[in-house]
Amino acid sequence: MNTFDSGSSDQPPVPVKRRKGNLSAITWYFFLAGLFTFPMLFKINYHLDNGTGSFYYQRLWSVWWVKEALYHLHQTPYYSDYIFYPTGMDLSFVPLSELNGVLIWLLQSVFSLVGSYNILILFSLILSAFGAYKLVLYLTDSSKAAFLSGIIFGFTIYKPVDDLALLSSGWIPLAVLYFLRMFDRQRVRYGVLAAIFSVFACLSSWYYLIFLFLFYSIYLMYYMILKTRHIINIRVLLPFCFFCLIYFILILPFAIPFGRQVLMDKTWIIEERADQLAHESLNLSGYRYLECQEKNEEAIQAQGGEGDLYRTKYVFWTVLFGYATLLLALAGLLGRRQKDTFFWLASFVLFLLLSLGHYPVLFDRAFPSVPLPLKIFDRLPIFDVVRRPYVFLTMQSLCLSVLAGFGFCTVSKRRSRGLVFFLSMLIILESFSMPFQMVSPRVPDYVRLLDREEGDFAILEVPIGNCGKDLFWQTVHRKKKVGGCLSQRPGILVPMLEHTPLLRELWRPESIADTERNRFNRAPFLQTLDQYDIAFIIVHKRGFEGFSTGFRKPERANILEERHLIFNPVAFSYVGKGRFFESASPVAGGYLAETVTNFLIFLLGPPELENENFAVFRTGIPFR
Repeated sequence: MNTFDSGSSDQPPVPVKRRKGNLSAITWYFFLAGLFTFPMLFKINYHLDNGTGSFYYQRLWSVWWVKEALYHLHQTPYYSDYIFYPTGMDLSFVPLSELNGVLIWLLQSVFSLVGSYNILILFSLILSAFGAYKLVLYLTDSSKAAFLSGIIFGFTIYKPVDDLALLSSGWIPLAVLYFLRMFDRQRVRYGVLAAIFSVFACLSSWYYLIFLFLFYSIYLMYYMILKTRHIINIRVLLPFCFFCLIYFILILPFAIPFGRQVLMDKTWIIEERADQLAHESLNLSGYRYLECQEKNEEAIQAQGGEGDLYRTKYVFWTVLFGYATLLLALAGLLGRRQKDTFFWLASFVLFLLLSLGHYPVLFDRAFPSVPLPLKIFDRLPIFDVVRRPYVFLTMQSLCLSVLAGFGFCTVSKRRSRGLVFFLSMLIILESFSMPFQMVSPRVPDYVRLLDREEGDFAILEVPIGNCGKDLFWQTVHRKKKVGGCLSQRPGILVPMLEHTPLLRELWRPESIADTERNRFNRAPFLQTLDQYDIAFIIVHKRGFEGFSTGFRKPERANILEERHLIFNPVAFSYVGKGRFFESASPVAGGYLAETVTNFLIFLLGPPELENENFAVFRTGIPFR
């Protein structure tokens, strides 16, 4: 296939033109990747801070754990007791992104963990764009249409830059490209390449296993309907059999632990999935992704189950698909100059419906009585693991970028370079947003202290389960944690926290007030420290700012003067005027941090390290 649209008789050989076209596309995509992530390229060792940092630090921990488990601990990465110690956690369905973990492992021989992760973000953006470029180039034989499609898929539609697992979508168009070639050219090597790239996609995110299964199924039905005579041809069946065989051989070692947990242990799905299906689906009004919403139960009951189900607090990705992209896709549908236009439209519609969740939401008004395809697919094995319907946007964006490429071929008979430049700028400007917020990864003093300590012990960080940088700092000090924060949690965690002295009080700081009726007894708390090998307790004072509380700060309280061996928010707070703290305010958070810190001072003595951000308490238990 030609990569230049020139009619000159002195053209270089096709392979030379193809290599030049590929190099030119990669160069432009590298420039755009640096532009869309500015200033990441110039601050490669800085942390990304885009307001949803928990995902960023969870993914950093995940790719670090792949190396830690394989290289240092010589164990499977699908189990870890470094979090949720001492029970540990099965990580089979946690998005470890095994392929990215191995790539970062290799990069860490030169760069830091954060630097390697950020380099892989840039690589993933470029790969996504280049993969779409190669796919549309094959379908249209137009390098200019392919270039536009690469921009659309790589940079403009749903790119959760803080989540590397979902960002690594570049393997999907390459897998689709060789899957289509396998049927068109009837070559075994294309089946082998399709299998390899499909495995790469699945090892980036297990969601992609579902995406590709659906896409391949749609194409097989489409192929059988249009080409019934060819489907029983040995030249067609042989490459497809090689594809299936190689795919299953490569994916089976990774799929066994994944499938075992998904099919047998669904406690984590029952607890969290119902809420997320509604919170993280697309809204038809303006085609928006509602990131955070609040249930409005009164409206549901008042309107018989249909009402303003969620009140939006803030919105991400207000416009997912720009007008230029949609108009190009519409031109591709109306022109119908390319083969398989209907197939790409049908695929787009299917993934659009799946991204809407179990039922449609229009202007924040839910319609639970109108079931959508995802509710039907949930009855099938594996499909019920999809907790975030908006992830189907990945396949929508691929289908739409292909249709936009078709549209460019329809509206531009001469395929003008000027038109390509104009449309490229229009598409980029519609979705361009910069700069990224990057923060310096300065290592806190308490992390250096833990890193210097030798021995086998655990630490407890308060608030328990706080999703912040403390998860990332474990990659530096490498000490086990009681508690943790990942996309799933072990089913035993909540009962353990609710029934274990000290953990119960630190998990729900407001419960310290319940102890006012009892005399102070250190024994159960010290027993918990010894039982869980907790050598240090770290209080992250700013971590309480997201907590809600209904405590009234007392008019007068001073345990040091009254000498009562009773602990509660009254006793462990400074003297102050009465005030009711509503919800999740910095004042309320500061009050809870003060309460917990003073409680631990009374229990363990003064902290070893303390500043405005944290307090570190040494428990005194012997190290193993």
